[in-house]
Amino acid sequence: MRYGNIPNPLGIEERFELPSCHAVRALLLQCKFEHEAARNVNNGFLGPAPWACTKEICLIAHLLAHNWPVKASHSICYAIVLAIAGTGCKKATPQQPARPDVLLRWHFAGTAQLSADTNAAWFQTIAALPASSEFKQEFVLKLARGPFQFLRYRIAGATNDYAELLAPLFADLISAESCGELRAVTNQPSEFALAVRLADERTLTWQTNLATVLRAWTGCQPAPLAGSGRIGWELKKHHAPNLIRFEQVGTWAIFGWAHDAPQLLDEYAAHIRAHGRPPLLNHKTNPEPFLHLHIDWPKAQLQAEQQLGVKLPLALPKLELTATSQNAELLVTAKLALPQPLKWAPVPWQIPTNTIREPLISFTACRGVAPLLQKINMLGELGLTPPPDQIYLWALQDIPFQTFVAVPVPNATNIIRQTESVLKERLGPIIQARALGELGPDPEATGGLIWRGLPFIGPYILPINEPTGEFLLFGLFPNTPVTNPPPPELYAQFIERPQIAYYDWEITHVRFQQLWNLCQLIRLIADIPQLNTQTAMWKWLDSVSTNLGNTATHITVDNPHQISLVRRSQLGLTAVELVAFANWFDSDGFPMCGLALPPHASTSTQTRRNTNAQTRR
Repeated sequence: MRYGNIPNPLGIEERFELPSCHAVRALLLQCKFEHEAARNVNNGFLGPAPWACTKEICLIAHLLAHNWPVKASHSICYAIVLAIAGTGCKKATPQQPARPDVLLRWHFAGTAQLSADTNAAWFQTIAALPASSEFKQEFVLKLARGPFQFLRYRIAGATNDYAELLAPLFADLISAESCGELRAVTNQPSEFALAVRLADERTLTWQTNLATVLRAWTGCQPAPLAGSGRIGWELKKHHAPNLIRFEQVGTWAIFGWAHDAPQLLDEYAAHIRAHGRPPLLNHKTNPEPFLHLHIDWPKAQLQAEQQLGVKLPLALPKLELTATSQNAELLVTAKLALPQPLKWAPVPWQIPTNTIREPLISFTACRGVAPLLQKINMLGELGLTPPPDQIYLWALQDIPFQTFVAVPVPNATNIIRQTESVLKERLGPIIQARALGELGPDPEATGGLIWRGLPFIGPYILPINEPTGEFLLFGLFPNTPVTNPPPPELYAQFIERPQIAYYDWEITHVRFQQLWNLCQLIRLIADIPQLNTQTAMWKWLDSVSTNLGNTATHITVDNPHQISLVRRSQLGLTAVELVAFANWFDSDGFPMCGLALPPHASTSTQTRRNTNAQTRR
């Protein structure tokens, strides 16, 4: 697989005489007698038999509904009859509780199972690397700082992140089988359950460490679970969600939270007692995926806004993702249900075939992107109006900085002139202040624009003409003089498939090294510290990248409401995603990077005094 070939009420018709007040009194007496009879029938239950008073009440309701000319005294009598109808003369339908929405649900087999899976050769190769073990230790320790970072505005007076106690738990979440669920009813606090399959000694670590951390962060004391034979504890606090629980059921550790009634936690425990394992997602593929993830982003965003006051600027789609081992490859599939219909049509591809040359190490093509680009105001200022609807990106093997982008546009030369004017106005003072060269016309290319004076690279924009139309070509380094075209098999991966909106192929280990060097150069130019190459993270990335070959990604538009993604690789990530991960991991705020829950709504001094330490959480 070089380029990643992926297979594809009662109606009353009679008229009645208007009853008098005496008639209404008779109806009331009849209702009373029938109500008493119904109470006897129901063994004292305060409610009628379903047949009680139905005909008479329907008659009165019919008269009132048709605005009969009645006296005030009559109206009062009729209102009394109708009040009886609503409070006991006819059996009321019980109100069903609101059904909670599943915001998040997942099942993960765990890396321990992957290590023994004969179909997971891709993972076993990576896990056997000496750098993998060292990186896992560094990764879980830094990841364990996340809960404190996320909750810091709700942990009054506590400054300990307890990463050393939480790190072993995160390590278990990587190696052991787990599943979990987050759900909520609109305008109510969410409830969460996590089940992890653990040996007894690991379960005891979870029970002890979580109790220690939560006691310190909430100021509340976990209490042993009530009930014979139950193992675990429960913590009750003031703010929603007001209940946190840990329980061992069989070989599973269950942890989560709820508000008042722990329905989801009880469901998980009951299912394990009955079936030996928690309720898992249904898999309909063979082999079974080792990871299945469901996220209802639209409902999750609504819940976050209603309960936390956090509003995301971007409407995200509902996501269904699976990851499956296929011997030497990892297959990732995803379906995205869009919150709004997608305005997309399969317009013909306009590939700049004369400019794309071998030796390629990556190639990307996408179309139907104009609606997305239209939201970037800067493009309009640069003269890209309307914005381009297709983008092509490729990289060559010979020189690290030979990465190119081409977009089809009309009047490319005019756009470049307007771009030059805007960039000089915006970037000129910065370039001059930091002695980063200068922007100006490209003396070697008619109509071109180049940024000269930078180390190693010379970013430029050129107008080019192709059989498929006029293009803007962006580059960092001159193109190769060789004109060998790529093999037809590359373009065949997408041009004959009308639903394809995005195709990407790369030789990941080569592309990663290129992008790493480019990232470090950009950091140098921007006066940002270099990524640390002495960490376990870098050593792992450097080591694992040599085991990564072809990675191919297809994105299709199935219908206006759904997009599908399929990726074949040896790790599940592309080179640019690995470099992005390195930048994230190396940041001071990893993993939350400033993302945190806002403080609780202000509480009066008297309330704080009455609730004492519980108001801290």
